Amino acid sequence: MPQPVLSDKGSNYEFTWTEYQLTAHVGKLSEGKDGTVKGELRFTTSNPDYNSHLLQQIYNFSSPIAQSKLKAVMQLRYKCKVDWDSVLEQISVITLERMRQGEPVNEIWTDDKIKPPEYKLYPILPEGEPTLLYADGGSGKSYVSLFIATCIQLPWANNPLSFKPRYGNVLVLDWENGGEKAIFRLARIKAGHNLPEFRIYHRKCRLPLDKEIDSIVSYVKEKEVDTVIIDSAFGACNGDLNENATAKAFFQAVAYLPTTTLILHHTAKGLKRTDDKTAYGSAYFNNAVRSRWEIVPDSEPDNPKLKLALFNRKSNDSMLHKPIGIEIDFVDPYGPVTFRPTEIAGNSTFEDRMPVTKQRIASILKRGPITTNDIARELNKSYHSVATRLNEMRKEGKVLRMPDGSWGLIHGGN
Repeated sequence: MPQPVLSDKGSNYEFTWTEYQLTAHVGKLSEGKDGTVKGELRFTTSNPDYNSHLLQQIYNFSSPIAQSKLKAVMQLRYKCKVDWDSVLEQISVITLERMRQGEPVNEIWTDDKIKPPEYKLYPILPEGEPTLLYADGGSGKSYVSLFIATCIQLPWANNPLSFKPRYGNVLVLDWENGGEKAIFRLARIKAGHNLPEFRIYHRKCRLPLDKEIDSIVSYVKEKEVDTVIIDSAFGACNGDLNENATAKAFFQAVAYLPTTTLILHHTAKGLKRTDDKTAYGSAYFNNAVRSRWEIVPDSEPDNPKLKLALFNRKSNDSMLHKPIGIEIDFVDPYGPVTFRPTEIAGNSTFEDRMPVTKQRIASILKRGPITTNDIARELNKSYHSVATRLNEMRKEGKVLRMPDGSWGLIHGGN
């Protein structure tokens, strides 16, 4: 019985029988609640006497009846001598085994050498992990993501924001705009910083990510892409973003990407606390990523300069990074765009969105005793967030509670 040559292509498989000049392509697999596994099955041939395409259909890999019907169809379409019972059984058995076996189990040993987390672009993108970059609409997310792409693709080590990139091929999966808009924006960044010619890969997407992941993974491997930018989660998801099942399916598709992944998204609506902005939709969007950054804009009408602050709201493998101030200059609406650093301190819009830190509370207490309510009012934060920090500082011996309920700074408690 001839054995197929199996090629694992991410979430799909390719079986080739050289003796039969036959190839079976398996993809878009899903398992129903009853345990049946269905997916797309396509047969092609290298036999010059036939058209290369033989058949494509949705196939039930768990059904003997489906196997019998398919055998009859293939005997009519491809009249060469083929042991169809063996071929179809091999496809079903191997596909089900591969789908259900999961990832291999590896031995993990302690090591005297503690390796710090690696970054594709420090401090934004942890290597090989998904990162969420989210903001309100019109806050410059796409321009920031293309600046990041430029840093990685060149690589641009002396970039004005002092990001530390590692070279790689970048692919933008774009549900928001076509390639012309990406070309326009990249050209403006290039002109604004007098950069050499470079290219990134761009794909206009229309179907949800979980419906296109097979072809995307194949392209990623073919072009040796190691960084993918998803613009944005709204288009890439298949269903209501508030539903856990929608977000889970999206992140399962992201997990098939053998890359560092930057996901652009929007902020949740209706939040009252200025220091508690999260991503729109299911909690999966905030919890399933390794790193999460919020963009806070500060813009004025008729001002061509857009100021942004990037706040690191989550970092699984390190301390939270300091906020990053960015100024984007759009002086000419169709001309060069320049990025430069800007200060966070002294900007009331940015300071209002900074977390309640002990240092900020200590700086206020240096002026004299003050109540929790007054500190919260001055910082524009919730009473609870300020009270939590004050109690931590009290336990550390940095502040004390006065008889009148106000708080005072103990000498040396800054």
